[in-house]
Amino acid sequence: MMPKLHPSLTSGLLITWILSLTVNRARLEADSSLDRIDCLPGGVEYGEEKCLTKGCVWDPSVSSGVPHCFLPKKGYGYKVASAKIEYGRSFSVELERIAVDKSLYGEDYNRITFEVTYISNEILRFKLRDIENKRFQVPVQEKFKLLNDLPEISTLAYTIDFNETIGEQFSFTIRRSFDNTTLWDTSIGGLTFADQFLQIATYLPTENIYGFGENVHESFRHNMQYRTWPLFSRDEPPSNGNRNLYGVHPFYTCLENNGKSHGVLLLNSNAMDYTLLPAPALSYRTIGGILDFFIFLGETPEDVIFHYTSLIGRPVMPPYWALGFQISRYGYNNIGSMMAAVERTRKNNIPLDVQHADIDHMDNEKDFTWDENNFPDLDKYMEREKEKGMHFIIILDPAIAANDSSYEPYLEGLSRNVYITWPEDIPEEDRDYPPIVDKSTGIMFGKVWPPGPVAFPDFFKKETQEWWTDQIVKYYNNGLKFDGIWIDMNEPANFGTNHDIPWYCHDKENPGVCWSLHCPVNKYDDPPYKTYAAYVYGKNVRLSDKTVCLVGKQGDNELYRHYDVHSIYAWGQSIATLKAAQRATGQRSIVITRNTYPSFGQWAGHWLGDNFSRWVDLHRSIIGMLEFNLFGIPYVGADICGFFDVPSPEMCKRWHQLGAFYPFARNHNGLNNPEQDPGAFGDEVVIPARRALEIRYRLLPYLYTLFYFYSLVGSTVVRPVFHEFPTDKNTFGIDRQFLWGPAVLISPVLEEGQTVVKAYLPNDVWYNYKTGQRETEVGKKIQITDLDDPPIHVRGGFILPVQDPGLNTVESRKNQMSLLIYLKEGRAVGNLFWDDGVSVDVRDGHHFQYNLINCELNIEIFQSTSKVAIPVLRDIVVHGAGPANFAKIGDLEATPIFDEQTKILTITLPDLSSLDFTKQQKIQWNNNGICE
Repeated sequence: MMPKLHPSLTSGLLITWILSLTVNRARLEADSSLDRIDCLPGGVEYGEEKCLTKGCVWDPSVSSGVPHCFLPKKGYGYKVASAKIEYGRSFSVELERIAVDKSLYGEDYNRITFEVTYISNEILRFKLRDIENKRFQVPVQEKFKLLNDLPEISTLAYTIDFNETIGEQFSFTIRRSFDNTTLWDTSIGGLTFADQFLQIATYLPTENIYGFGENVHESFRHNMQYRTWPLFSRDEPPSNGNRNLYGVHPFYTCLENNGKSHGVLLLNSNAMDYTLLPAPALSYRTIGGILDFFIFLGETPEDVIFHYTSLIGRPVMPPYWALGFQISRYGYNNIGSMMAAVERTRKNNIPLDVQHADIDHMDNEKDFTWDENNFPDLDKYMEREKEKGMHFIIILDPAIAANDSSYEPYLEGLSRNVYITWPEDIPEEDRDYPPIVDKSTGIMFGKVWPPGPVAFPDFFKKETQEWWTDQIVKYYNNGLKFDGIWIDMNEPANFGTNHDIPWYCHDKENPGVCWSLHCPVNKYDDPPYKTYAAYVYGKNVRLSDKTVCLVGKQGDNELYRHYDVHSIYAWGQSIATLKAAQRATGQRSIVITRNTYPSFGQWAGHWLGDNFSRWVDLHRSIIGMLEFNLFGIPYVGADICGFFDVPSPEMCKRWHQLGAFYPFARNHNGLNNPEQDPGAFGDEVVIPARRALEIRYRLLPYLYTLFYFYSLVGSTVVRPVFHEFPTDKNTFGIDRQFLWGPAVLISPVLEEGQTVVKAYLPNDVWYNYKTGQRETEVGKKIQITDLDDPPIHVRGGFILPVQDPGLNTVESRKNQMSLLIYLKEGRAVGNLFWDDGVSVDVRDGHHFQYNLINCELNIEIFQSTSKVAIPVLRDIVVHGAGPANFAKIGDLEATPIFDEQTKILTITLPDLSSLDFTKQQKIQWNNNGICE
């Protein structure tokens, strides 16, 4: 039966939809191997007999990679068991299991409920959960303000349908109301709901799928050829293979055939897998909680992120200085090395705003301490540098040293009961304790950087968050006057879990050195289905590998197993750390976290982990940066020049040219590697790094304004090209270029020895940023041979506020400002947000909108304050313009100069001290009454 169509559906859309549906059905009928839900992942090793006993279908004849053992579409899953019950903006249906004599992993629930809630006109929520038993639900939703204050609904952008006949097999479809595009269709089968194995699958409308993480994807648009990826946070550096890294983001976006887009969030924090099928289709498998989904519909890809962040929370606004260049190293080892890196950078006139202090600045790697032997007077050095405009970020790890009787942070935490403990249902004899600790505490000890055992704060306790905040504020007042905090190792990471001879074991006779945490055998550390997260470097490991035992007890009034909350361990830590940093500094501050999950962007940014000095990692960093902008964490970047290994000068040169356009631009280096800050290489790196960073600093007012809008409405800072050109199929797979906002296109060098960049310019007006001239070839790839600077293009129709660069943002913010206008059909628009750059309340700032129509630039004020001075506007530079014989601002005359060759008109403004820019102003020019 043809679905009911929206009245406004055009005949063209109808034809497109019918053709797409017909092609997909014919493709699936011709090749039954396109949509198989894997019954036993790795099924070949189980064989036919094992497959059939599970009620699955066996077919070994298909090609490699296609499941040999797969679930039948009919006769498996759940059937409708009751009539639909409606209440308000929600409805529910009870479901009953079909094949009760077959089970994939045991303990299936025979009755579950399907619940649907209309969150808003564009956001739909559906849940599948057990009827009788309370199961874990992700607590981060406690901070989802939208769920506590639902907006009014009117015309829904979606419809949801299912066969309501009692006794019929249950599946459902979600469609876009406008054109009936099917966004979700679970008739593919596979629905499973067991105690420790939950599965759901759906057909997808297109293969244009983006997001999911944190994994190392080789392309931004996903490979749909039965690729399976795990989601379970792990201390795992970005390398090769289908492994999960530090964060978990079960969120994807889909670009539909007509340029519209939607996104899907599975709000589940248990270990899970997702598999992308060539149908195209998608399946999820998770080992706990419930199936809790949100669907976000957008007219454009940017709309989807707007709706997504309206639910999970808008990202935090970074301080202005945090957008400056930063250097860091694990392995300075002494204050002299740190000072030398700063001086090299400054001596070479490379802009620099932030110096980081990694764990080697600590006393025996203990939080809230510094090594006064190797870093003497570090506090005084920081104070001196801050007078020159520098800022400092210190590192904190969650693992607290537990074998020092004089270490106050641990002792105070012990008295306040802040640590993860063994649960009561694990007998004393099954708990693993280091031989040198007090077992009566019940603490689950581990081993990380400090000597001896460590305890892990339980940030799901209110008392722990307050204790952590207190320690940070106390350290600031009595120790180092930091400006921001970098929280690392917070998956949480633990060394040597379940290993008899861990890598750090240098003295086997010393139990305090050689001990490692061993987890008892139980259903949480050894679930019946372990997910792909238990396969690391080709080895089958326990899920607790590299972390604490999943049986661990956490929480206050609501008690959790670490099994359920592992991947959101740093949620409470991120909240408490930003709160502490702001309380200590009295300013906005910044937090950078390694572990992330949906909503973390409200409190922290993220770096892409301990990457390698390899050319492929330049490309991968773009993919990661684009994904985290989808995830609502726009303050993101990779370690410039790589953390592990040694970069060549050419690599470091090109990486600085790319990294100058990371939102979080930091050169960071690993222990025992040669110094790799740009000044350590000489002119081959110094000159291009300086030039690239000067471009960044010139564009900082534009970048800062992009962050302002993301913090308000959720529009991405770094975005994929197709977000601006969603109907141009040539953009769908682009991940070697990226945009800053809607206007600035960066096309970096990513390969060794590369002398030409082939950059795609979508069919629009584009200007070469370096020359200022309009490109004559668009809608195709162009060849760029001038690679002395990063290849940059600016889109016509936009106005960029820019400022002369300085050696840091304190200096650059004093400089005069210009407006770079890039015309498209005589028009251009732009915005500027300007405040003091550090106040917690961003409402204490100016917001200007620039609107140019036919040689008349109107400067409108949407927000203003007397607390912050506005930089002097020196000139406007109009690209693609004609000559002008006069110009004026208000009643004051200005000086127009036109370059006939480049078609650039520069209007130098007079002394503007008498103009009040808190009121609307107008700049006009023409040539004998003609405006070209």
